[in-house]
Amino acid sequence: MRYQITFIFLFGLSALTPLSAGAQVSTDEAREKARVLADEGLKLYEEGQYDEAIERFREAEGHFHALTILLMLARAYDKNGEMLKAQGVYHRIVKEELVNYAPRVFFQSQETAKQELAALTQRIPTLEITIRGVPLDDVQITLDGVTVKNTLAGQPLPQNPGKHTVVVTLPSREPVRRTVVLSEGTQERVAIEMRPMAGPTGAAAGNSAWAERDASRVSRDAQPSEPWYLPGAIALGVGGLALGVGTVTGAIALSKVSELDAKCPERRCGESARESYETTGTLTTASTVGFAVGGGALATGAALLFLLRPASASPVDGAGRRADMLLGPGWVGAAGVF
Repeated sequence: MRYQITFIFLFGLSALTPLSAGAQVSTDEAREKARVLADEGLKLYEEGQYDEAIERFREAEGHFHALTILLMLARAYDKNGEMLKAQGVYHRIVKEELVNYAPRVFFQSQETAKQELAALTQRIPTLEITIRGVPLDDVQITLDGVTVKNTLAGQPLPQNPGKHTVVVTLPSREPVRRTVVLSEGTQERVAIEMRPMAGPTGAAAGNSAWAERDASRVSRDAQPSEPWYLPGAIALGVGGLALGVGTVTGAIALSKVSELDAKCPERRCGESARESYETTGTLTTASTVGFAVGGGALATGAALLFLLRPASASPVDGAGRRADMLLGPGWVGAAGVF
């Protein structure tokens, strides 16, 4: 079989109309290079080394155009699992217009290509991609990293046999990925369900509604995770705790003062009362500091709540009540309508 095909190559490459002397030499050299490469490609093809055979046939075709070489190139692509490339080469052979004086083997190659093309087309698998749940115009579809036009969604797409990956993306959402393995002659379908975000539904919402919901989500995601009121709340908590300490220590200090006044008329006591006086002074100081720190922390917390409040935090509630923070030298208050 190999020698028969080689003979066809030689016959096809040699049965051409003679040219002028100079052009004949150049043509003969190109024809000889093509013949050698095609013969090497044929040997590799028969050994099952289809990648290398494809390279040889392509090089041979680059030196000298012959339908016999293209026919073997199409067959090598087919054997290598590259059915779509084989289909393209077959189409090229079938559509070529041959002159009346072209070698007979070229006409034979063209007829053979028509038959093999018809058989190949029946074996090429197809993949149909269906998108549900969202408007088709809003998504981007890629197949093996190549963008697929949205208008092709829902239509069978010819593909080579093997593993294929479909990725569907929607703005502000995680991509949805599906993998499918195609076999010769199969018709597979991948249905992908996209989950829209909560918001307006129905045809009236339209694509603009999708864009608004996406923008809203991006805006929310951009906000810091820490609540805006946290710093002010912490300051108010510290202030309340400090005031509590000041109140307790102040009460104990007053009790100690009353005991000393009872034991020491006119504040005249012996050495035994010295420790009680020192303890009372410490408690008094702690109470004073507690009230000072507490007052400052409360004022700071109120200021933080007022200054850090976002514009979207309306002071008016659903019942029409409104409250505003009031600050003054040494005091904090609120005024509003209830």
